[in-house]
Amino acid sequence: MKKVIITVFSVIIGFIFIYSLVWFESYQNSLGFYDQATESFENGEFGLALKGGDHYDAELREYVYTGGYEQVLVAWANKWAIPKPSVYYKAEEKINEIIYDKLTADEGFALFQQYFRVSNRHLPEILIQTGKLYIENEQYGKAEAVFQLAIDAFGRNETIRVEAQTQLELLNQ
Repeated sequence: MKKVIITVFSVIIGFIFIYSLVWFESYQNSLGFYDQATESFENGEFGLALKGGDHYDAELREYVYTGGYEQVLVAWANKWAIPKPSVYYKAEEKINEIIYDKLTADEGFALFQQYFRVSNRHLPEILIQTGKLYIENEQYGKAEAVFQLAIDAFGRNETIRVEAQTQLELLNQ
């Protein structure tokens, strides 16, 4: 019985130790991605800050990868990745700031075009916000096209579909 208790205890300690190592490595990667994204954000490179990607570094004379806020969220996407560090929530806030406060309508549409075939969980929100910005700029034809595109591209997402349909109905009144 004593051997069973020691074995179970050892397995539990081993699991906690390995999980802690993996968590810490994810945390360190997240901090790096967050810092890189923040530098891009501060330079006005909102697409790069949001998604990350390869870009040319003139000093190094080569393409380098720069992380984005989305990589921070991806690192902690698994429901078992707990506890989520504060950098996760900061990245969420920065993503919302980019989508709702920083992007112009044309930048939002350009981001959609750039990342449409690439995994990006924020494209539906970007597209809806882009349509709203076109309305603010009195570019109603573009707004209508964007909302219809949102329905066509993300029609299975009920929230996005309903929002786009609502905006189209308001435009057609």
